[in-house]
This record gives sequence, C-alpha cells and structure tokens, in this order.
Amino acid sequence: MADFLNFCEPLEPPPIIGKSSRRQPHRGTQTEATMDELAYSINRTAKVLGVGRTTIYKLIKSGQVDTLKIGSRTLITTESITRLTQTRREV
Repeated sequence: MADFLNFCEPLEPPPIIGKSSRRQPHRGTQTEATMDELAYSINRTAKVLGVGRTTIYKLIKSGQVDTLKIGSRTLITTESITRLTQTRREV
C-alpha cells in the first residue's frame, strides 16, 4: 500500500468558488506576471498615463504613439508610451 501512495501524485485542491473561471497556465509556461507586455489596449494606456480615452485617440491621430492593429483591437506599443513619457519629461 505504501508503494501505491508514493506512486500517486497529490491531487490539486478544488477551485475556490467566486474566483475567476479563467484556466490557470500549465506549470513552466510564462505568464503575464513574468512576461513584459509589448502593447497595451486603449483603456489600459489611458489608465497607465492617467488620461482619458479621447486623449489617447488624439495621440494616435497625431502620430505621437505607435499602434498595432490585431483583428479589431487597436493596441499601443509600450515602446511608444515610454518614448512619449520621456519626451514629456525633457520639456
């Protein structure tokens, strides 16, 4: 019986009710916490910079930030956000 118990892997605890239903990544894979983000959504960019969405759209239209279009989503590169904040500090 002891050999059988050593052979079995421990079971994962049951999911906690009320937590996100999103599946957890497999062990050994990179997650958002460990991977630097290459681009942000319009909403996230506005939140990070502390401005409104309208301001972000004006920055896009004026060419002050670079965008990526993936499907219907418009993403703003973190490099262009960094560049924008660096040029604003120098002024």
